[in-house]
Amino acid sequence: MASLPDPTMKQAAWGKSWYINADRIEVFGQSYVKYGLPRVLRPGDVDYATDYMGVAIALDPRATGREVVYLLTNAEGCEFQPYRIEPAPSREDEAGDE
Repeated sequence: MASLPDPTMKQAAWGKSWYINADRIEVFGQSYVKYGLPRVLRPGDVDYATDYMGVAIALDPRATGREVVYLLTNAEGCEFQPYRIEPAPSREDEAGDE
């Protein structure tokens, strides 16, 4: 991962209540939710983009958009949790609320 601009951003999400509770996160003006399982990534697989509550957020440099972001969960093991843009409610979900 490209070097982080500030050493304090090397915090990992592991153990933080909002991560454990699978809360949505807000970055780039979008709401994101956990997507799949954490994965170990190699150097160059992702680049630092921003942070969320002091935890590094990375992007795949080959991706053309920001549909999926990677939240650092374990700095020592280069482990990241993918998050995807929160899907809009389906019409069936909306109909069930009536």
